Amino acid sequence: MDYRALNNINLKHSIVHILNNREDDIKLSNYPLNLNTKVEELLLSHINSSISGDKSRVGNFDSRSHVKDLCNETFENNDKFIEKSIGLAQKLFSQMKRGSTISPANFIICLLEANNRQLIALLKLDFKEIFETQEIEHEDGLEINIVNAGTGLPSQDQKLQKCAFYWEEISEEDEQHGRDYDIILLDKQRRKQSDTDIAGFFMNFLECSLVENNTDRTKEFVNQTKKFLNKLYKEDPEGKKIKIDLLCETIKNSEQLNIHTFSNLIFGEEESSEKTNYLELMSKKVKDLEFQVDKDWVKDNVKKKVIKVRGEDIKITLPYGISNDPKKFEITKNKETSNYDITIKNVQYDSEIR
Repeated sequence: MDYRALNNINLKHSIVHILNNREDDIKLSNYPLNLNTKVEELLLSHINSSISGDKSRVGNFDSRSHVKDLCNETFENNDKFIEKSIGLAQKLFSQMKRGSTISPANFIICLLEANNRQLIALLKLDFKEIFETQEIEHEDGLEINIVNAGTGLPSQDQKLQKCAFYWEEISEEDEQHGRDYDIILLDKQRRKQSDTDIAGFFMNFLECSLVENNTDRTKEFVNQTKKFLNKLYKEDPEGKKIKIDLLCETIKNSEQLNIHTFSNLIFGEEESSEKTNYLELMSKKVKDLEFQVDKDWVKDNVKKKVIKVRGEDIKITLPYGISNDPKKFEITKNKETSNYDITIKNVQYDSEIR
């Protein structure tokens, strides 16, 4: 079972509470949302895109997590949805009040049924100012102004910044499908200097810790290796191309990956400062230096090569397979200069102005 892909979704209950920690004001609703087609589409769109997002992480609740208890009590008795949602809102608000930089928000809680089990979605939607036009009729004409219309919610084409998803536990199925986590989390507002992907106050609210899985390891290995090679071979595009191609070929063709073995492939078997620095980085970022490659993540994320022309506003994006096909694409050293010639061969094309 893919816990990040939702099928046969039924939005059973939803509610919104207003948490304004800047003014120490919490407004708790005693009624569920009055859903219409547009509102339901908005909520389901945010839930689908967030739970399956590439930046989402997984975690396990602490043994005494109050959030887990409130969610489980809701699963056991859906009639307690409103009561338990208020408890969740009060707990989040108490954490939000501890930080002056934490944004006020609408807190939406949804109880869904998908994949033949229940799911609770916790969505923190930061306040967003909305402006609209205001028309005033005068005797001598029409005046149109722009006025602040209050706060609103993110539209369908905008991404949520913080949310969490907790599946109802079904022990036999979870064991069969190898589920090793309780909760899926997303936080796109983390500080760059932070070592964690999830803000401290949000983790404290949930009372959980992050779990490293093969998806995280695969993603971190590819992203951190690319950054390291880009910096190391900044002035050597030929060398960088060779190393990046080795990275892509290795991750595409490996079921199990050993980072020590990969470092020998990239830097040679002799010890070097580059190799030492790389392994130190991997030990810190990936932690497990041998892991099973997530082939689904690789299929979705390692499929195109982007070539940027320095000093010019030119960027070439092409499928990975074509980039290594000398019958269709070639990069050669210019014999008269220190630059390169890029050739696209034997293709049909269209042209347009943008």
